[in-house]
Amino acid sequence: MNSDSRPLAVNLTIAKPEVRIGSRIAAFIDFVNGSDSPIVVNLALHTFGDCELRFEARDPSGSRMIPNVILAGRRLKPYNSRDFEKIALRGKYRLEIRLNDWFDFREPGTYELKVAYWNKYQGVWLGAPVWTGTTAISPSSRLNVTAQ
Repeated sequence: MNSDSRPLAVNLTIAKPEVRIGSRIAAFIDFVNGSDSPIVVNLALHTFGDCELRFEARDPSGSRMIPNVILAGRRLKPYNSRDFEKIALRGKYRLEIRLNDWFDFREPGTYELKVAYWNKYQGVWLGAPVWTGTTAISPSSRLNVTAQ
């Protein structure tokens, strides 16, 4: 099923929008099903080359940040049911991530982050087709990093 007929959105929420340099930075990606039927999302992010989170980030100077190379591990095993989440109609699923895995937050100041989700894997899991396509970029989230 493509993204045009089964709308999916992602939102980024930073658990603590103000942290000290060197802190673990927890964030949540909310997958929001805007359709009138269940959606299955692929959560084997950066593992098989089929789906990933795509960030847009700006450092305190306003410069674009380049994400770290994320390799969740090229698994030898095929997909399994733990790689997918079924989201009820008009429901959402929350995934916790660590932003430090994607970016270095070494400078004090305010960072701006956005995210999109992309999946090209086509299949049927949990009784429904897996959503394919690219979501719109999320609204901005801000992170203020303070000196130690």
